[in-house]
Amino acid sequence: MQFGRNNFSSHFPRMYANIGRKAGYLGSAFFVGSFTGSLMWGWLSDLLGRRPVMLFGLCGTIASELLFGFSQNFAWALAARFVWGFLNGNIGVAKTYLSEICDDSNQAQGFAVIGTSGGIGRLTGSIVGGFLAEPASKYSLFKVPFFCKFPYILPCLVGVAIGIMSFIGAFFFLDETLHTKAKKRPTSRAEASSDSDHHLPSLDSGIEMSQQGEVTDADDSDVEMFVPSEAVRIVESDIDSQSDFENVSSDT
Repeated sequence: MQFGRNNFSSHFPRMYANIGRKAGYLGSAFFVGSFTGSLMWGWLSDLLGRRPVMLFGLCGTIASELLFGFSQNFAWALAARFVWGFLNGNIGVAKTYLSEICDDSNQAQGFAVIGTSGGIGRLTGSIVGGFLAEPASKYSLFKVPFFCKFPYILPCLVGVAIGIMSFIGAFFFLDETLHTKAKKRPTSRAEASSDSDHHLPSLDSGIEMSQQGEVTDADDSDVEMFVPSEAVRIVESDIDSQSDFENVSSDT
């Protein structure tokens, strides 16, 4: 036992001296690629639509995952992770899509679903990947030359299968929301001002109501809210002038 412990201790530093640094490179390469391409995918989603960008993002994820599974050296795996993040434009676009299909009553629940599903995927994906990595050395069923040459292809194939099912579901059931956003937002300032003017009471109606003395306290506040202050002063001066004229006529 003492010999085994000394032998393991002597080989351990050489085996795992750089594993932490390399694992950090692989983990950060995805986010560097995502940071590099996120602005481009957001611009394309505004130009072409949310649906095509999200479908292409799924295709990029499938291709990059296969490229990572077939990697033969560290540089290959690092490049595959970077491309994986660069082609995965679904992170920001999916949140934009969610904000367009939800309203104030369910927007919080929708974003909570995205966060929860991402956490569950990262948790279960790491566990499944650990069990399926290097299957030729763990399970007799996979002791074939293919899995011996590519020891990490099996968990990647599982991810590819999930990606293909997601692409099929999105292709048939994912609707475009870019035109819905354009309908909700006025296209010009002239349209916005015309829409606001449509809801404002006319100045003539305010004058008529003031002359007839039918404006209550609440109505006075509404007229002051919607009619410009200069017009209100003109109406009041006209009313005072008319009252003075009636008083003079009665005296004569």
